[in-house]
Amino acid sequence: MRRMKYRAMGLFQWAGKRRENLKAFAKDMTGDEENWKDIVVQCEFVMKEYESPSDSGWLTFRLGYPGEEILVGTQGNFENTKEPSEAALIWAASFERCVENGVKVEEKIVYEIQERELRIQYAREIYGEFADRED
Repeated sequence: MRRMKYRAMGLFQWAGKRRENLKAFAKDMTGDEENWKDIVVQCEFVMKEYESPSDSGWLTFRLGYPGEEILVGTQGNFENTKEPSEAALIWAASFERCVENGVKVEEKIVYEIQERELRIQYAREIYGEFADRED
């Protein structure tokens, strides 16, 4: 079996440069890069990636199936959507980067999301639980 040079790791399955950035962040935060495994370190790192344009974990993906409306996954679209299912798909593709099966549609590549239907279901359930709460 061939081992990948950059295996994904952590809550958001960071790989490649993002993986190395997580380890460096853990070292800066705690003094030891092996502390990337700590859930607090990972949560702090995801917020750093989310909030910092220079260290952004965001990519732009066009999402969908041939024949349906194309959803463009960007941070701005994520923050402005009113639909939990759209937010889940944008987050999955453009931040987590769990895309597969790029298909050419209208001269552009459109990607599918891993576990798409399950992500939509969970997003709607979670949104339904918290949408009307007054905290």
